[in-house]
Formats: sequence, structure tokens, C-alpha cells
Amino acid sequence: MSLVLVLLLGKEGGARIKFPRSWLYVFLAINFFVLALSVRHDVYVNYYIKFFALSLYALLFCSIIKCRVISVADLIVSCNALVATHVTFFLVQLIVYQVFGFYINFDNYVRESASEALYLSRALEGMYISIRATGLFSEPSFYAMVVLPVSLFLILHQKKLTIITALGIVSVMAGLSIAALAVSFLALIIILAVVKGGRLYLIGILSLTLLASSFIFEVYKRRVVDSVDYDAVYSRQLVFKEFKVRGAVDNFLGSGFFWDERHPLGRNMLSGAHVRDSSFYVYAFFTSGAFGLVALLLGLLAFIYRNPKYGAALSIILLFKYHVLSGALWLVLILLFAFVYVEGKESKVSLS
Repeated sequence: MSLVLVLLLGKEGGARIKFPRSWLYVFLAINFFVLALSVRHDVYVNYYIKFFALSLYALLFCSIIKCRVISVADLIVSCNALVATHVTFFLVQLIVYQVFGFYINFDNYVRESASEALYLSRALEGMYISIRATGLFSEPSFYAMVVLPVSLFLILHQKKLTIITALGIVSVMAGLSIAALAVSFLALIIILAVVKGGRLYLIGILSLTLLASSFIFEVYKRRVVDSVDYDAVYSRQLVFKEFKVRGAVDNFLGSGFFWDERHPLGRNMLSGAHVRDSSFYVYAFFTSGAFGLVALLLGLLAFIYRNPKYGAALSIILLFKYHVLSGALWLVLILLFAFVYVEGKESKVSLS
């Protein structure tokens, strides 16, 4: 937000930043939509204020991109720097623990309050990798929710892998989040269909994946099938049990977006994690019901029709546990707009 304010308040940037009136209508419609679906339930005002700020930030940042205050080169450099920074902290954390047995909790150095980092797993006892490294986050899945989309968008835009994007994907898989592994495999399928350059890096990733397949399967078996850490399957089934008992109206219009997570949710007394952990699609059905989920899927299908490679990328990225108050989700949407908009402009110029 600070970067946006600097660009807005600067004389040159402020004069250049404009956006179509239709964008304002979309911004207001989105805010009205989420509030209208939430007022039937608990609305924790602080959460709506955060949502409003995040959506306003996205509007302003997309305007900055549209008005070319930030160039394409600046965007690519920034995305590469973001991935490189996260990968560096991830690798330092992993290597230090493997060598010295000491976990550097970077997450507690960069957040406002201490939290428990979920890096230990009984599934890794006696294995080659001793921890699920988390980088600057509290768990591997959060790391993957930032690094994988940015790496994938860079690859799709440049139509090649680089050392930075290759390391980004490898590090996400090395975090050993089951969800991240599944999404990474799907991302590799998209990359295989699109990439023309950096084939050596792609061959390297596929070779490492093949060599580690038995290790990955054993981790999956221990965590998911044997439930050595916790019953992941049962935990994710709770939200589906909620769908069965919460009633037809809530299944159509949802249970709202801005509940107070200090209190249990729904009739089955769910936590926020129970709602989010099964992907953004399940979260969308919980919060906005069939109405919101159908709108999401129709919008996604239309986007895939107009832009197959980025549409396919977004469809698999939403398998992560994003929610509307997640900064990572808004980062994904902003970068998606940026690369799609830039490539649309480039194609028009080339046709002319």
C-alpha cells in the first residue's frame, strides 16, 4: 500500500494514474456482493475494513499497471526479486536445519505477533529431509501460495524457465505440503504445454521429481493415509458435513465472509482452517453458497476460453487455501491482471 501511495502522491505518477469508470463500478459491486451475502450472519467490522483496503489496493495497483507507471520490465524484475528472496530464506532455513539441526523461525521475525511454525512432521522421521521448510511463513502451504503462482506467471509470460523460476518450483515441492505438491504437478503439465525455452531446467525438475517419487509417495502415505500428524482427511470432511446440515438457504447464499474467527462457525462448530483448507472452491461455497460458486466457475470458464494458459493456471492455483482476506490471493489477482493486460496490449501492437 505504501508503494501505491508514493506513486499516487508523486506529481508525475498521480497525474498519469486513471482508471475507467467501469472499474469503479466493479469495485463497488464486489464490495456490495460480499457485504450482501454476509449481513445475514456475523459481520466482524475489522475484517470488512481489511477486505475494503485490499480491494482498493488492487484497484489502484491495476490502475498503475494500466497507465504504465510501472513498466513490464519493472514488473518482471520485481517478480523475480520476490521469488529469489523467498527461495533464499527457504534454502537457508532448510540447509541450516539439515546441517546443524537448528530451525530459524523467520516467520516470527517479520510478523507482528508470534506464531507456531508447522515445520516438524512425524512423517519425516528417518527420511532424507528432516523438516518441512516454511521460509518467511508459518507453514509450507503459505510459502507455496505466494512462490508458485508468481513463478508460474513468469514462466507463462516469458515462455521459458529461468534459474529463479525453476528454483521457485523446486522449493515449493521441497516444502512437502501435500496440496502444494499436487498443484505443482498440475503446474508442470501447463508448463510442458507452453514452455519453449529453458528446457534444461524443465528436464532437471522432472528428473528430480522422478528420482524423489518414492520419497514423495512415502510422505503422502504417512501424512494422508496413516495420519501420523493429524487426521487430514477427517479435518477436511467437517466442512462438507456442515453443508449437509446448515440448510437450503445457506447452501444457496452461503454463510458470509466476515465472521469472527475467535468463535466457532456453523452448526458443527468449525474453525476457520476447516473452512479454508479444502481449497478456495470449497471456501467459496461455504461463504457465498451455490450462487457465489457458480458465479466463480462461470467467470473462470469464460476466462479460460479467452485466455487458456492463464485461465488454466488460475484454475489450479485456486486449489490452494486462499480466502478473501489473504494478501496472497490479491497478489495473484493483481499479477494475473498485469500479465494478461500486458500481453493483450503487445498482441494488439503486433497485429497493427
